[in-house]
Amino acid sequence: MQEETVGSRICSARRAAGLSQRGLAARIAAADRVDGLSPSALSRIESGQRRVASHELAELADVLGATVDDLLGTRQRSAALVLATRVTQASPADYRMVAERARQILEADDLLSRVVPAGAPLSMSSVPHEDVPVTKEGGRELAKRAREALGLGHGPIGDLTAIIEEHLGAHVLVEPLPQGVHGFCAVCPSAGALPAAAVIIVNGDDVLGRQRFTLAHELCHLLAGDPVDVEVLSNQTEKSPAEHRADAFAVAFLAPEEGVRRAVGPQQFDEALVRRMSRLFGMSHQAMTRRLGEVGLVRFLSKDHALDVALRASLLAENGEETVRRRAPVRLLERALRAYDEGRIGIGLIADILGDDDTVVLAERLQAAGHGPPEPVVAVGEVWAYR
Repeated sequence: MQEETVGSRICSARRAAGLSQRGLAARIAAADRVDGLSPSALSRIESGQRRVASHELAELADVLGATVDDLLGTRQRSAALVLATRVTQASPADYRMVAERARQILEADDLLSRVVPAGAPLSMSSVPHEDVPVTKEGGRELAKRAREALGLGHGPIGDLTAIIEEHLGAHVLVEPLPQGVHGFCAVCPSAGALPAAAVIIVNGDDVLGRQRFTLAHELCHLLAGDPVDVEVLSNQTEKSPAEHRADAFAVAFLAPEEGVRRAVGPQQFDEALVRRMSRLFGMSHQAMTRRLGEVGLVRFLSKDHALDVALRASLLAENGEETVRRRAPVRLLERALRAYDEGRIGIGLIADILGDDDTVVLAERLQAAGHGPPEPVVAVGEVWAYR
């Protein structure tokens, strides 16, 4: 008996709806929500010669009166692909370009999972959160527990992205986002303590301190299991109790009170101290100034005084605050390069992960770095190496 595929299930659903491939293509064109599903494209999808993207799958399910799960089938479904579909359906219209990038990464994860196993995230002691209230104090308590579970002590944190990717298995990207948007997070929780699939995109135009704050904020959501499918973190984001908790977590996680006290010591409070502490703990000058006030190390004459000190600290910086403009999800990229070197995927998937449209130049760069398939790749089941 021939194994059912996504394409064969789409074919069966189309026939059950009494539609030809041309008729289905006409209905999709009339809806005017998805491009590229012509009769010939549908024929290639049904025969297994072309992959179907998650946004296309959602449209096909809608037009055929089926569900995405019906078309995927139990054995074809992965957390990454389910989340990719949710991202497409649940993202605010103003952030569709950001959601498209998240979908691209999740679909790459799904494809790679059939070629190169992801492997389990690094073991991490459980971080109990059920008794942590959804308050700022709860955020500070959760930050303390997370640091203990990771064995971080009270010192500064180096590579926060590595902690999130390696210990929680989430994909972290840094890329320029629309103005006013600090981050985008999508999570598909599992029955366990950690999410089954998650992708976080941080604004590459933000200074490094703001980027790290965004990452720590999203880390709180992941650890606490907050029920958020898609979250856009922006200046206009309305703060719920869970958001306030995540903000408090971020500050306490990045700059724990004991660590700050030890680092400050007997030094006089001035702009130079704020600048040094900001670089030490990887926080913005404004956030660090506020943190010094929170732990009772300084007293401000007024809120304006605190802002003035932070501003002067920023002006003292020789080259301004650092920033990471772009960063691809490292664990996903490493898996993709391994599959590429084995000849099991083509350059197109690497380009998707990196967000690079010029596959010719990318292939040359990879070859110069010692990467490349040993021989022309071929189709394996439903996994097609070249786009």
